[in-house]
Amino acid sequence: MALTNNYLSPVNFFYLKIIYDGDFGDRTHKAVINVQQSAFGKEVVDGVAGPITLAELN
Repeated sequence: MALTNNYLSPVNFFYLKIIYDGDFGDRTHKAVINVQQSAFGKEVVDGVAGPITLAELN
């Protein structure tokens, strides 16, 4: 999960203090949802940092 934290931080979807602890906690989950809503629309939000979401961050 540290990789996901690293991807999310520079994209500015992590509006709360980021903690690089390798945990997929509430802040990471909210940031993933924000990325998905922005990139794909609310209809496809699942909160999972899968390959399609990670590719969007890359």
